[in-house]
Amino acid sequence: EQYKLSPTHLIDFIDLSHGGPYSFFLNTILRFPKNPNASAHYGSVMHETLQWIHIYNIQNSKLPSLEKTKARFSLLLEQKPLSPNSHRLLLERGYASLAAYLAQRQFTISSTNQSEYNFSAENVIIDGVIMGGKIDKLIINPNDKTITIVDYKTGSHFQRWHGNPRLHKYR
Repeated sequence: EQYKLSPTHLIDFIDLSHGGPYSFFLNTILRFPKNPNASAHYGSVMHETLQWIHIYNIQNSKLPSLEKTKARFSLLLEQKPLSPNSHRLLLERGYASLAAYLAQRQFTISSTNQSEYNFSAENVIIDGVIMGGKIDKLIINPNDKTITIVDYKTGSHFQRWHGNPRLHKYR
């Protein structure tokens, strides 16, 4: 009665290539502990860094420099239990990704945005299912009265949705 289905939980449930309902039951409902892998740590640190960029922008009325952003990413990554080799590889990957993000997407960072927006208290119900979770980024345009929902992905880049079974669960 109190469970709220997040979009991530729904994706875990329908992802048959990674256990589907069985894995969802063990990990989400029973909450069996598992060790996060290097990719999971990378995703968490990248999300935390992107949220930090938005908070920095709101507090300082400007974007952080690439150097400050890399330093924040490095600090957060250092706190994760990684092998020296994994740490080095993820640090390089993160630096390159953050440089590309700031170069290509800085125009989407505004003080009106909300980062890691928790909508669990919003009473979202779809077909009788109570929804919850966090939205990575809301790009709010007060002039047009529109909101663009952004879901960060830290894995592979894809050119199109159609024909790729790995993307089916997200679509």
